[in-house]
Amino acid sequence: MKKILKRLREHFTSLPHVLLVLGLIAVASALGTVIPQERPIWFYLERYGDLWGNLLLRLEINNLFKSWWYVLAEIWLLISLILCTYDRARLAWRRPSWWGLTLTHAGLILILVSLLVTPYVTRKTTVEAVPGQMVNLSSQHFPFDLKVEDFRIEYYSDGTPKQYRTKVSVWEKGKKVREATIAVNHPLSFQGVKVYQMDYGWLLKGRIIVGDKTTPFTVESGPEHPLALGSFHQLVAEYYPNLQGQPQVFYAFYFQGNPLKMGLLPLGKEGELPGAKIVFDRAEQYTGLEVKKNPALPFTFAGFILASLGVLIHVLWHPRRIKPGTDEKGGD
Repeated sequence: MKKILKRLREHFTSLPHVLLVLGLIAVASALGTVIPQERPIWFYLERYGDLWGNLLLRLEINNLFKSWWYVLAEIWLLISLILCTYDRARLAWRRPSWWGLTLTHAGLILILVSLLVTPYVTRKTTVEAVPGQMVNLSSQHFPFDLKVEDFRIEYYSDGTPKQYRTKVSVWEKGKKVREATIAVNHPLSFQGVKVYQMDYGWLLKGRIIVGDKTTPFTVESGPEHPLALGSFHQLVAEYYPNLQGQPQVFYAFYFQGNPLKMGLLPLGKEGELPGAKIVFDRAEQYTGLEVKKNPALPFTFAGFILASLGVLIHVLWHPRRIKPGTDEKGGD
C-alpha cells in the first residue's frame, strides 16, 4: 500500500506531468473562450456541421468548464499543488526563507479552488428588453430589478456599429436607487452583480389569423431564433429596417423542419400561411444584456493577492547577492 501511495505521490508531483496537465487546461480554456458556451444543440450542428458539431457535443465542449475531463484535470492539478505546498510548509518551519514560496502556493490553491467552483455557484441570465421595459431580476434571486430607460447605437461613418449604450435604472423594493449607462466593456457593477452589454436586435410583434380567431405573437428577428407554434410548426422572421425604401419582414413557416411557406411583407400588411394569414404589426429594437453574479470571485482575488505577497516576500528575503570584487555585471 505504501508503495502505491508513493508512486501516486510521485505521479502528482512529477514536473512533466504537471506541465502536461497545465497545457491541457490552457488549450481547453482557450477553446472555451472561442467556442460559444451553453447554446442549444442545434446551434453547434448548424455552425460547425454534423461531424465537428457532434464531436464538440460528445467532448462536452459546449459546456466545457463543467465537463468531466476538464474538472478532473483541475482536481488533479489541485492535488498536485496541495502536495507541493505541504512539502514546502514542512520545510518552512525550519527554513523561514521558504515562507514566501509557501504563501505563493497557498494563493494558487485558493485561486484554483475558486475557479473550480465558479461554474457551479455563478448565477447568470440574459435579458432582451426594449426601452421602457422593467426586467424582474429579483424573481431570479438577484438583489434588484432593472428598468431599460433608453438604448442607442453609435455608428462609424461607413454605417457599421461602433458602440452600444443602454441607459438603465436600478430598483430595490419598488424604489429607484441608481441610474447608470452600460456599454460594451463598461458593465454596471452593483451589490456583487455585473450587467454587461452583449448585443442588440429586433422584436417583431404580429398576429396569426385563422378564421375569426386572432393569436398574437412575438418573435425575435434572425434565423437563429425560431418561434415554436405548437409541437410541429415553427416561424422564422428576419427584419430589414430599410429594404426597397421601407421596413419589411422576410418570414418562413416550417412544418417538422421543412419550409411550407416563405414571403416578404411590409409592416402592417397581411401575408399568407397554409390555412391562415399573418401580419407583422411593428418592430421594436431591444438591447441584449447579460446579468451575472459570481460569489467565488472575491476568493479568486484573495488568491492572487496571497500569491503576489508570497512572491514579494521571497524576493525581499532573497536579495540579489553580488560577490566581493565583482560589479553588477559580474566583471572584476
